[in-house]
Amino acid sequence: MEPTHLKPSYEELREALLDFLATRLAEVRSNPDANSGFEFSQMTRALESQFAKKHLAQTPNGDPTRTLDSGGSQLSDKARMDLIEVFWDLFREGIITLGQSIEQPDFPYFHVGRRGASVLETRTAYRYLARQSGDQ
Repeated sequence: MEPTHLKPSYEELREALLDFLATRLAEVRSNPDANSGFEFSQMTRALESQFAKKHLAQTPNGDPTRTLDSGGSQLSDKARMDLIEVFWDLFREGIITLGQSIEQPDFPYFHVGRRGASVLETRTAYRYLARQSGDQ
């Protein structure tokens, strides 16, 4: 039996990443000693886990064709590529910026920037490239 690889859309991935960032930002604000940065693969695993839990909650009990691969990626290859695109779109929009600290200033580390904090509080994120090209 082939495991199911989850196939969320670009929009679902984007919304999940914005939710993830907003939740972590709220945690940091309530605990100033908390680490405010992220690491790309850690974020990817957290989102995969979130989508897997959502998938299992929607799966009827006893359906043997709807299993998840417990060892590897929960997301399909396309969804993983879409997640990379979502990440860099948020970077271009100024919601996230590279680096976690002075000691770790580069990718794969990143954090929510000043603009991102404002966006996450009001949820007014927009797709930069869509606005530029007129696409929705």
